[in-house]
Amino acid sequence: MNHRRAFTATLARVSFLVGGVLSAAPASAAVIATNPNVTAPATPVVTDAAASCVQTDAVNDFGTLSISGTVSTAVPAGGQLTVEPKFRVTQADGSVQLVSIPGATKVFLPGQTADISYVFASDGLQKVDPVSVFVYTVSSTGVTQQISRVNTTGLCGWKNPAYVPSVVDVDRIWNQPSWRNAVTTNTSDYQQRVVVRVVETHYGTGGYVGTSTMLSQTVDLSPNQTLEVPFLLPWNTCGSFDAFTYAGAGPTATTWPREGAHFVGTFDHYDGDANLPCSPDTEEEDD
Repeated sequence: MNHRRAFTATLARVSFLVGGVLSAAPASAAVIATNPNVTAPATPVVTDAAASCVQTDAVNDFGTLSISGTVSTAVPAGGQLTVEPKFRVTQADGSVQLVSIPGATKVFLPGQTADISYVFASDGLQKVDPVSVFVYTVSSTGVTQQISRVNTTGLCGWKNPAYVPSVVDVDRIWNQPSWRNAVTTNTSDYQQRVVVRVVETHYGTGGYVGTSTMLSQTVDLSPNQTLEVPFLLPWNTCGSFDAFTYAGAGPTATTWPREGAHFVGTFDHYDGDANLPCSPDTEEEDD
């Protein structure tokens, strides 16, 4: 996967509709944000090309990229004219990959006016990539010629405020038996700040000993970044741990407005012969 996402994820996270509106927003929906960096310069063939990136107050509207324009070239007699949009996805090395969009190609026959009309929506985790709309003529003998390319500029989308990066795994630090890494992943295209917290319940000789917060640390995650946050589990005990993230409050908070998924596991750091209420060698990450 590149620094943004794999191509299959690009298509899975972006909705689109050809030649119409993406989803009929309520008539009362009001525009709450626009991105002036999203444009579509005109071309000699598509002189009225335009693009916009707008967010309304409709539920689950995290920004839509709209592209429009009219192809001035007539459809060739006995042939056809094709309009095909592709995402321009920037890779980690700075190169740009054109990604086809299944079902988005439009074909026009003689007598029809060829138009560009697309709407692409962000899901609040990934921004919509810039789009290149290719215009081709196909002659009566099947010869295809590109006659125009409309390029949109900028990324379109706003963050889903409910999204919280999560702890997706807990790994052992092999050269330090008592230590683990809380593997925390931000799968969005946005910079995210969360608190990573680990709470453990441990047992010792005689049974229950206590519950402790072993980690409560604020971390900043870049878009699509995975970060390992180390924490200590008590030695000469066994028990369980609960690793999770939250946002909207500091590391000493006792309540918070948004919480990520929990990763729960067990540990066994007891080397003696006491009758502890957890079985040895049951810790998954120790296998």
